[in-house]
Amino acid sequence: SISGTVAMNGANGNYAYSSCGGYYPNGGGGSGGSVWIDCNELSGSGTISVNGGSGSAYSSYTSGAGSGGRIAVYAANMTSWSGSLQSFGGTVGYEGAGPGTVFLFDKTSGVRRLLVDNNNGATTRQAWLLDPLASAADQKYVVDYIELRRKARLLLPNASWTVELAPRGELQGDRSGVFFVHGRLDARQGTGLHMLSVYVHTDGRLDVANTTVLSSVYVQVYGELANAVSMQVSGSSGQLAVYTSGRTSGLAVGNVRIDGPLMADTSGAVEFNSRQVELGGSVSVASLANLKIVQTAFGPSADSVSVLTASNVTVDNATMTLTGSRLAVGDTLVVSRRGSVVVDSRSFVNATSSNSFVAVAGDLRVSTSSDATFYVNSMRSRSVSLQVSSTMSLYVNRLDVGSSLSDSVSVVGPSSSLLVDARSYGTAATNSSAANVTGSWTVQGSGTSATLYLMRLDVGGSVLVDSSASLVFNPQSISGGSSSSSNGGARVTVGGNFAMQSSATSELWSAFSNGTVLSCGGDVTMQTASSMSVFSHLSSGSGVTMVVAGNLAMSSGTSISGSGRGFGNNSGPGKWTATTYGGAGAGHGGEGGRGYDGTVGGAYGSFTEPTLSGSGGSSAAYPSCLTYYGPGGAGGSALRLVVAGVASISGTVAMNGANGNYAYSSCGGYYPNGGGGSGGSVWIDCNELSGSGTISVNGGSGSAYSSYTSGAGSGGRIAVFARIHDYWSGSLQAYGGSTGYESGAVGTIYFKNKFFDYGRLIIDSFGLNALKPALVVNSSDADELRLVRSGKLVVPAGVRLTVRSATSGDYTGSLNTIGALYMLGQVLTGFPVTIGSSGTIRVNDVFTLANTTLQLA
Repeated sequence: SISGTVAMNGANGNYAYSSCGGYYPNGGGGSGGSVWIDCNELSGSGTISVNGGSGSAYSSYTSGAGSGGRIAVYAANMTSWSGSLQSFGGTVGYEGAGPGTVFLFDKTSGVRRLLVDNNNGATTRQAWLLDPLASAADQKYVVDYIELRRKARLLLPNASWTVELAPRGELQGDRSGVFFVHGRLDARQGTGLHMLSVYVHTDGRLDVANTTVLSSVYVQVYGELANAVSMQVSGSSGQLAVYTSGRTSGLAVGNVRIDGPLMADTSGAVEFNSRQVELGGSVSVASLANLKIVQTAFGPSADSVSVLTASNVTVDNATMTLTGSRLAVGDTLVVSRRGSVVVDSRSFVNATSSNSFVAVAGDLRVSTSSDATFYVNSMRSRSVSLQVSSTMSLYVNRLDVGSSLSDSVSVVGPSSSLLVDARSYGTAATNSSAANVTGSWTVQGSGTSATLYLMRLDVGGSVLVDSSASLVFNPQSISGGSSSSSNGGARVTVGGNFAMQSSATSELWSAFSNGTVLSCGGDVTMQTASSMSVFSHLSSGSGVTMVVAGNLAMSSGTSISGSGRGFGNNSGPGKWTATTYGGAGAGHGGEGGRGYDGTVGGAYGSFTEPTLSGSGGSSAAYPSCLTYYGPGGAGGSALRLVVAGVASISGTVAMNGANGNYAYSSCGGYYPNGGGGSGGSVWIDCNELSGSGTISVNGGSGSAYSSYTSGAGSGGRIAVFARIHDYWSGSLQAYGGSTGYESGAVGTIYFKNKFFDYGRLIIDSFGLNALKPALVVNSSDADELRLVRSGKLVVPAGVRLTVRSATSGDYTGSLNTIGALYMLGQVLTGFPVTIGSSGTIRVNDVFTLANTTLQLA
C-alpha cells in the first residue's frame, strides 16, 4: 500500500558556476533508475517514479535531458491502486529524452501490459525494448496490451527480436504515440491496433490478423506487412501506408497483395507506394476516406506496375487516387455521393502504349456529384453510366464498352458531363483514337453533356440526345484531325437510330482529310428546337457527311447549322488578302463583293456536286495600327446528306457565310471594315425530299460602318438529288450578301430528279437586283437552266456549259457567255443571252428564240 512516493529519478544536469573561455558549460541530465515490485496486492494513491533528469539550459550551450527508467509491477490484485506510475523522459535542455517503460503483470489472470507514457514531452527519442526475457533461441516478448500515451515513442531496435500480442491482445494509445519496429511485431492473435502509429522499418515486419481493423491508427510500412487478408482502416487518424521498400509476405520489394476485402472509411486513409498492388476482395472507400496508390517511385520504365482487384471497388463520399499505369477491376467500379477517383499514368513513358489501361470487368458507375478522371492509353468496361451532376473525364486514346447490345454508355443528369479526350496522344491518335460501344449511347438531362475528342465513335445500338442535353464529336483539335496524315477522315458510326429530343444540341467537327462522316443504320430524328452544328476544318475546308440508312426527320424549329463555320477570315479558295480600308467579300458560287480597296474574292466549286466550304472575307487594318482591325466573316460549312429513305426537312439547314465586322476602336482616324464570308455547300442525295423548311448557303453581308465599307460574300452552292419531291414546299436559298460597298454574287442551286434523270440549274437572286452573277467555273451539263428573280449567270472563258433540254425564267435574269454555251434544246426562252466577244454558242439546226433576245457582242 503506497500512498507516499517511491522515486528513483535521475538528477538534473547543471552548469559551471564560473565562466571559462567566455561561456558556461552545461552537464546532461541523469536517467531514471528501476523499480521492481512483486506483491500479492498493490494499493494506495501514491507516486512511483523513475523519471529522467532535466538538462541544463544556462546560456546557449545547453545539455540533453536524461531518459526515463523502468518500472515493473507483479501483483495478483491492483484494483485498489489509484496512484501514478511515472517513467517520463526529462524535458529541459538541448533535447528532451525518451520515456522509459512500465510493465504490469497480473499474477491472477496472467495478463501482461506494457505502458509507455512521456507526459507530452517534446522529443523524437524513444523507449527501447531490450533483451527479451525469453530464451536466446526464442528472442521475443509476449504481451497482452501495449499502450502508448502522451507522445510516447517505443522502439524495437533489433531485427531478430519479436513482440507478440497474446490472443485478444491490443496495441492501443491516444493517437499521439508511435511504435518503431525493426524486428517483428506479431499482432495476428490480437483484436486490432487502435489510436496510435506503427512505423515498420525496412528490416521490420508487421503481422496482422486475418481481419484487421486499424481504428485511428497510422501504420507506415517500409518493411514487410504480413498476413494481410482483410483490412479496415477508419477513424480521423486512421491510415495504412506502404512505401517503395515495403511489401507483403512472399513478394518482392514494391509488391503488395491483400487477399480479402480492403475498406477505408470514416476519414481513414490507405496509401501504397508500390510497384504492384493486388487486392483479392472488394475495395470500399467511404465517408471522407482516401485510398492513394503511387507507383512513380519505381521509374517510368516500370512496365509491369498495376493495381489488380478481383471484386468490386466502391468509392462513396471519399477519394481514390492511382498514380500508375494500370487498374484492373474484377467486377464493378462505383463512385457515388461526392466521391472522386483519379488514375494517372502521365509520368510513365509507356503511358501512350497498350500497357497503360483501366479495365473494369463489370459496370463503371459515377453518380451523385461525384467525379472520375483517367489518364491512360485505353479503358474498357461492360458499361459506363453517370448520374446526378457527376463528371467523368477520360484522357484516353481508346474506349471500349460492352460485348452485347445491352451494354451501353449512359450520361444522365441533370448537369452530368462525360469527356473522352485523345488530344494529349499526338500523332498516336491519328488513326487509332476511338470509342467503341457495343450497345447504345444516351445523353439525358438538362445541362448534361458528352464531349469526344477522337477520330472514331462506333455505337452498335442507338444514340439518344435527350431534351436540353448535348453531344459533341470533335476530331479537329487532335493531331490526326488537324493534319493531312489522317487516314480516311473521322467517323461516327451508329448501328441504330440517332435521335435528338426537343432543345437537344449536338456538334460534328470535321477532320483535315476526307472530313467527318456520320453513318446511321436507322433513322435520324430531330424534335422541336433541337440543333446540330457542323464545323468544317479551318485550314482544309473539309466538311461533314451524314449517311442515313433510314429516314431523316427534322421537325419545325430544328436546325442543322454550319453558318460561319467554314474557312476562317482571309482563308479559303475564294478569299482575298487582308486590306487596309474596306475588305473584299469572299467568293464561292460567284465573286465576292468589292470592298473600298477595289478587290474581290473569286468563284470556285462544282454546282452539281458541291463539297467545299465557304471562304472567309478579307480583314482590314491600318498598316501602322494592326491591333485594331475589322475582321472578315468566316465562310459557311460544307454538308452532304445521303438519305436512303425520306429526307423530311421542316426546320432549317443553314451553311451561310458570316457577316464582316469593323474595328471596335478607331485607328488612324477611321474604322476599317472586314468583308463578308461566302456561303458554303449543301449536297442532298435522297429517295424523297419533303417538308416546308429552308436550305440556305447565303453569303454574309459586308460592314458599312463609316465610309470605308467592305464587300459582301457570295452565295454558295446547293445540289439536291431526289427521286420524289412532290411534298417539298420549302425554300432553297443561295443569294449573296447585300450590305456593304458591293453585294456578293448569287450562288447556284442544282435540283436533279433521279427518277427521270433530269437536272435543273437554278439561279435565283430573290429579287436582289444588285447581286453579282453566279459563275460556272467547271465545264458542266444541266438538262435545264432556269434564271429567276434577277438571277444572273456567267460562263467564263475556258469553261463550257451544256444545256441539254430547255431554258426557263421570268425574264428578270440574264446569261452572259464568255466561254462556250451548248444549247441542245430547240427553244431559248425565259431570259436574254449575251455572247461575249470571245464566247461561242452552239445550237440545234432548228432553234427558236421565244420572247427573248440573243446578243452577239
